[in-house]
Amino acid sequence: GAILQTFQTCCPECGHVFVGVDAVKSAQKLFDLLQAATIRNSDELSKHEMVKKAALEELSKKHAADLKALSDKHNSDSTLVKLFAGGKRAAAQNEERDDLIAAQQSERITLIEEMDSAAKSIENSIHNEKANIIKNFPVPNTKEDLMELLAMATSNAYDNDGVIGPDEEVWLQKTDQIYQKIVAVSNNDVPFLEQATHMLVSLIQRLPRAYKNFTTIPQNMQAKIDAELQAEKDAKKARYINKYGKFFGSIFYFFNRK
Repeated sequence: GAILQTFQTCCPECGHVFVGVDAVKSAQKLFDLLQAATIRNSDELSKHEMVKKAALEELSKKHAADLKALSDKHNSDSTLVKLFAGGKRAAAQNEERDDLIAAQQSERITLIEEMDSAAKSIENSIHNEKANIIKNFPVPNTKEDLMELLAMATSNAYDNDGVIGPDEEVWLQKTDQIYQKIVAVSNNDVPFLEQATHMLVSLIQRLPRAYKNFTTIPQNMQAKIDAELQAEKDAKKARYINKYGKFFGSIFYFFNRK
């Protein structure tokens, strides 16, 4: 009979955690939406590739017909023309043929560029669609769903290549949104907040330095997190010093720190 506040994840009286059997599996739902978008993109690109192939085949037929028509035109010269025109006529015909081939090559290149540009537009469209799906996906209220969605977001937010791409930017924003929701609803559930924070810190440790402050950690946990991050830095520096000596190890550490 205890009175619960909005978004509470556990009962303040008995500690019961609200994990209903009918709870929405947010991470799975988001994954399904993104997977459906990826499949649609694949289908669109496949159809576009077929259109491109057909257009190139049609262009090749046209070019072959134009070359044949030019060849027939050249061969239709009378004997007198061939006799008196001599080398000049042959040179002019060769030049005319070369000009036609150059124009055909230019036309083919233009078609390929146009088709590739259309394919790029399809890819950009799907990237935008997936970004909007992620941005607009509602952050859940239940503890189980929040943790699953946070795990999904942090795993997609960075692939350890040293570069944050547009897709990763979106996932970082979603990670921040989910974590701040957890901070807001955790109330007195310290273990829940600590678990989420450690998951967040594992991402922060891997991120390039410019992105390490992409979210705000509660003040009461910040000191502990800073200590953990500093300990990791010290351990990394120690490994370099042990391997290369104090002078060169410190230099290598400086240039390899994130």
